Amino acid sequence: RIVWKIYAKNKELVVRVPEILDPYSSHIYFYASFFDSVSNDLYRELNQVLLDKFKTLVWNIFEQLYRQNEGIQFIADQETRAVFTDDALRRTQFQISTANWQKTNNLTEYFEEKYGSVLCISSMTDPRNLSEIMENCGPHLLVVFVKLSRSFSHTGPVDWLKWLFVQPGRRNGDALRLNYHLSPLRHKLMDNERKIAGILNQSECTHLDLEGDIDT
Repeated sequence: RIVWKIYAKNKELVVRVPEILDPYSSHIYFYASFFDSVSNDLYRELNQVLLDKFKTLVWNIFEQLYRQNEGIQFIADQETRAVFTDDALRRTQFQISTANWQKTNNLTEYFEEKYGSVLCISSMTDPRNLSEIMENCGPHLLVVFVKLSRSFSHTGPVDWLKWLFVQPGRRNGDALRLNYHLSPLRHKLMDNERKIAGILNQSECTHLDLEGDIDT
């Protein structure tokens, strides 16, 4: 329902005129998949850094959309501790901040093609699941692809981002960076990113690529 190409260019939410009479036409259902098909517990410390960066980008995207349309709803892919607050934005921030990589609720089980407006995925996403989803999704869907393979580069954060969920001090940044660049995980992520990018480029959906390249 949302013309995502206009949003990508001008950061304005525009609904097609024939659908304005529909009271639900401006509702946005926001999905963010934390399913991990790539890594394992051997890379626990690296996984946490990747998780922090993915959560931060997911939150910043959601918050921007919420400031323009309070009808947006976040659909979590995992259970979180209940938060008793009337502030929808604060409630969603808590859900995102406490999310973890998980291996039980994959993309095909989690994402509702009938309702989904925005889908955030990461380099951890299973390309096979994504391919199934893309077969039934058209240009109404915006897919935000967060590439995590550059998460340990020296590049600083983009100005508009607020890195709320990054937890520095867990270990020396240089040591983590070296460990990452020497680990098989980096190559796995890059290989998975190429597969995901190929699927998105062949789909009808609108997609935006974001790099998780903030300094550790």
